Amino acid sequence: MTWGIEGEYTTQYMNTPKQIIANTCKKYGLEKDRVLSKSRSQYIVLCRTEIIKELRTLGLSFLEIGRFLGRDHSSIMNLFYGWKKNGKSFPRKNA
Repeated sequence: MTWGIEGEYTTQYMNTPKQIIANTCKKYGLEKDRVLSKSRSQYIVLCRTEIIKELRTLGLSFLEIGRFLGRDHSSIMNLFYGWKKNGKSFPRKNA
């Protein structure tokens, strides 16, 4: 993992966190502002959870993901592990 031109994380596939957020929002038909809002609507939370899953596969920590989504790292952890506990397992990159 390296730093990109704009100071963002990039991988060999050139996916940055901002690109992942934009692509996932587009997939769900939601505006980025709604996903980053404080809304707890199930559909929006589902979109956020997929964003978290994708950012974890890049190797980002919960703290870093929280900064991108404007949330505390513990909120990110609860979403990630809460979905995992309820039978929906997301792949994590081993540190």
